[in-house]
Amino acid sequence: MPSRSPLVGRQAELGRLVEALSGGLDRSGLVISGEAGIGKSRLVRAGCDTLSAQGHLVLAGWCLGLSEDVPFLPFVDVLRDLAGRDDGRLLKAAFAASPAYVLPEVARLVPEVVPDNSPSNASGVDGQGWLTQRLFGAVRQLLSTLAEVTPIAIVIEDAHWADRSSKDLLRYLLAPGHATGVPVVLTSRSGGEQDPWLQDLRNRGEVDWLALAPLDRAHTLEQVVSLGVPDEATGSAVFERSGGNPFFTEQLVAGASGSGALPDTLSELLLRRLAGLGPQATDIVRAVSIAGRPLDEGILAEVTAHPQETLSDALRMVTRRQLMVRSGSGSYQMQHALVAEATIADMSDADRHEWHLRVALALATSEDAALASDVAEHFRLAGDAASEFEWRLRSARYSDSVFAPTETAAQWRRLLELWPAAHHRRGPQYPSLVDAHLRVVAAFDRAGNGPAAAEAAAAALELLPGADPPERVRLLYNGGAWLSVTDLQGGARLLEAAVEVGSTLPASEAYVLALERLQRTYALLGAKSRVERVRLLERALISAEILHSDALVKHLVAFLAWQAMVRDDVRESLILLERALEVRVDPPDPHLESPADCILTDVLLKTGDLPRVVDVGTAALRRADLQGYPQSFYSQILLSNVLEAMREQGQIDAAAQLAEKSIADQFSADSASTHSERAAIWCAQGRLDEASEFWVAADATLKSFQGLQFPREFALARAELRLWQGWAGDVLAEALPVLEPLCDSLESQLGGGLFVLAMRACADRAVRARARRDRAGVGEAHADAARLSELVERCAKHPFEGAGIPATRPADRASWRAEHSRLQDSDASLWQAAAAAWAELGRPHREAYALWRQSEALLALPSTRSAAAPVLRAAALRAQQHQPLTEAVEELARRAHIDLTASQASGNSMPTPAPAASANGPLRKSTASTDPAFGLTAREHEVVRLLGEGYTNAQIGRTLFISTKTASVHVSNILRKMDVTSRVQAAAVAAQTGLLEPEKPRGA
Repeated sequence: MPSRSPLVGRQAELGRLVEALSGGLDRSGLVISGEAGIGKSRLVRAGCDTLSAQGHLVLAGWCLGLSEDVPFLPFVDVLRDLAGRDDGRLLKAAFAASPAYVLPEVARLVPEVVPDNSPSNASGVDGQGWLTQRLFGAVRQLLSTLAEVTPIAIVIEDAHWADRSSKDLLRYLLAPGHATGVPVVLTSRSGGEQDPWLQDLRNRGEVDWLALAPLDRAHTLEQVVSLGVPDEATGSAVFERSGGNPFFTEQLVAGASGSGALPDTLSELLLRRLAGLGPQATDIVRAVSIAGRPLDEGILAEVTAHPQETLSDALRMVTRRQLMVRSGSGSYQMQHALVAEATIADMSDADRHEWHLRVALALATSEDAALASDVAEHFRLAGDAASEFEWRLRSARYSDSVFAPTETAAQWRRLLELWPAAHHRRGPQYPSLVDAHLRVVAAFDRAGNGPAAAEAAAAALELLPGADPPERVRLLYNGGAWLSVTDLQGGARLLEAAVEVGSTLPASEAYVLALERLQRTYALLGAKSRVERVRLLERALISAEILHSDALVKHLVAFLAWQAMVRDDVRESLILLERALEVRVDPPDPHLESPADCILTDVLLKTGDLPRVVDVGTAALRRADLQGYPQSFYSQILLSNVLEAMREQGQIDAAAQLAEKSIADQFSADSASTHSERAAIWCAQGRLDEASEFWVAADATLKSFQGLQFPREFALARAELRLWQGWAGDVLAEALPVLEPLCDSLESQLGGGLFVLAMRACADRAVRARARRDRAGVGEAHADAARLSELVERCAKHPFEGAGIPATRPADRASWRAEHSRLQDSDASLWQAAAAAWAELGRPHREAYALWRQSEALLALPSTRSAAAPVLRAAALRAQQHQPLTEAVEELARRAHIDLTASQASGNSMPTPAPAASANGPLRKSTASTDPAFGLTAREHEVVRLLGEGYTNAQIGRTLFISTKTASVHVSNILRKMDVTSRVQAAAVAAQTGLLEPEKPRGA
């Protein structure tokens, strides 16, 4: 913001700001914080001037104190700023280079960029949640396109006043997965506490932070001199009073001019600046202060009731006194918010009411729909409830048209409070009381505020006694749908009532959705038979067809396809899905139709057609991205299905690249599926700590999921991680709470993979306990394995018998048997069968795991040891891109002296490792005299560690400076004490019991 004093004492800060605006920082955003008057705007203006001189385009937007319920206010400023550059040619070029959906979405915010496209007619869909993502995607795409054309940056001032929708959009644009190439600089007034949402951005590492401190004495004196006061004594006095705050310094110098006396308080100082302005100038200051936003001369004339032609002198006076500033658009605003605050505080209540009414009436003549919330707020502050109602209604509709659900909910809740003032209003332009209540529910739903939506739905039920039958269906459906989130039984009762009333009325969307939601609630409760639930869907489908609603038809056919899949009728499921995909919904309604894409990819996963999952899912994701809703719930499910298919085909690197590009860092219940799949990819990459941190951080959210499908999938990914971490003891405790309810359900045939991992955990525990001669531990592992076997046999639909859904059932059965054999002596033939079953399904890492276990079993017996090498080499080939599995294969090869390369296969000898290059850390002389499990001496402990590295007796002798014969004696003693028959078995037992782990330094 312009000032009559130059920028002093901020050269380092200016350099950092210029670097941020030019894209030179690691992060896309920079927050400049500081107390009021510290010079944030002054610094930003200097930075913008520097960048503009270098040919950069810097667009500006403002957040306003009275406009926190005006959605996207600063972005509207930014887009209008852009539209005014180069006669709009730059914006038109960006639209031309962007996908077709971008222009109409941006036109919702600034309809003037497309004369015939306004928020009211840009879409026939009433604010579905996915449309918010579409709008966000459009803004992101537009900015990305602009960044490719010209250097560009955005500055948003006073972000502490940002509306909720602007905060959400900023989070979206600043998240690493959505970077646009356009730097964003925010200013924020700070007191003792920073703004929580900005701190959240900072904590997640999405913005840099620049806190402005007061100027020191030397720089304050420099500022005072620049203001025309060279007297050092006066400068020192100003510094003591201003504390180095540049605005206070400026005002103190201006306030003291002509009198020599400094006022006692800041308020007194600012009010003294307003003295002697004259009636017109005073009215101008009051009008702009009360408005809380810039006003042009025409509006000022209306508010002040002074003829426009007589305001020129008064406007020149207030700008000359540095009280107000004229913007590039010709509007006038206060130079600093503190001046406005002092002006308002000095007015009486009656005066404030009068000026708010004047501002409301003047702004009401504008055609800018975004002003509706401001007009309503001024009418509220003026005490005019009837007029406020009219403008709240307009504001609610505008907020809904730009998909700002939080602001929409706030407006509808205020409308409910004002309802007594509008009891006489009737007609199609006014909602009913039931409509108003349900719009609050819908707005909170779209905002992702489930608790508030549930509370609003419960409050709406109080209208039931006076509601007519169609309204009763709507109230009961909404109440039941939200109550079922926390109380399935209570929700089912309300949904049953909705269906009962709706069945006596003409078909309606609420009745159709009540039927569909009721069958889902029954499924979660385990109530009613599958046949009865399918009948509910069929009834809903008949009503949807009567309504000629293609979106509802597609939605319901998709759920019927899911039901067919769960009952193992693959053919019927695919027929229904093809039918769903043939339905053309115009205009598109992803909120209802995208489940068809999700279910199709899910059925393809279950039937084992992984390549088609990737093809179909990728095409659906591309459509979602082009239509602007890549982060919707169903898009997230689609993405997780594609990532799983890629991961199961061994394409870890490609899956990781797709995940990095597509998954937003911000975690929510909607994105839980993709985040958990990314954790599974991290596990395969060997990033075990990162994956573990995710499961800990997301634990509460993931446990809130009801039903069986998501908990089963989360448990699968978590169990695999625990096993590669070596935490087999944790697996059963996490898997059983999922497996026990699953085995009693009609989806129990889907539990095979989790049962296999749980048995693997039991086998790992048994092997380790047996190696340590821990009989109790062995017994516990066997008991848990028996418990798992009993659960399997108790399953309503056996997870290992027969064929059908899932296609992995035969391979799971083979793996289950092979893992079970590890409780005693691992059976190589069972592992061979498991490897063949996984190979047939095209899942190389599952095959590699089985081949690795087969090699272990072969190496355990002298008679089969020679057959292990080709099997282990095959495991190494198929384990590529799976880091933990690759390391396990290589470790076994090292111990068994099996060369995994082609040259090694030709018979070349294994190179001698350098003595100090042990994978388990530098070789140290053991400080323990014996090992408690096997009675090994300190020297034998050293030999065991070298056995784990695959050393020969000669290599052991050279490393420990003993003869080969002595090394051989130590090895023989170790085999006897460990009760094993081979060096490979000794190394395996040592690994299982922790003897190969590096020794901790003393005191650690």
